[in-house]
Amino acid sequence: MYEGTIESMDDVKRFFAHLIHSESLNFHPDTDFCDYISNSNGTPSFTQEQSGRYNCLMEKAFQVCEDKNADIYQLAISEMKGLLDG
Repeated sequence: MYEGTIESMDDVKRFFAHLIHSESLNFHPDTDFCDYISNSNGTPSFTQEQSGRYNCLMEKAFQVCEDKNADIYQLAISEMKGLLDG
């Protein structure tokens, strides 16, 4: 579970990196975390508590990106591309 906060663009990048590396998630910023299902067994990927926390963090990520005039979708793609390239 990600324990950080989101106050800056670096925080958004850290959150996205956590989702990709620690949660092994191929995520989309618009997808509710309640909607992610494990491919291995068909069960929800996150508990309701985790989903609620991650949804709140993603809302904050949207706010930070909007405040900084940054494209959250491009940022997510860049982070995922980094995983594939690295």
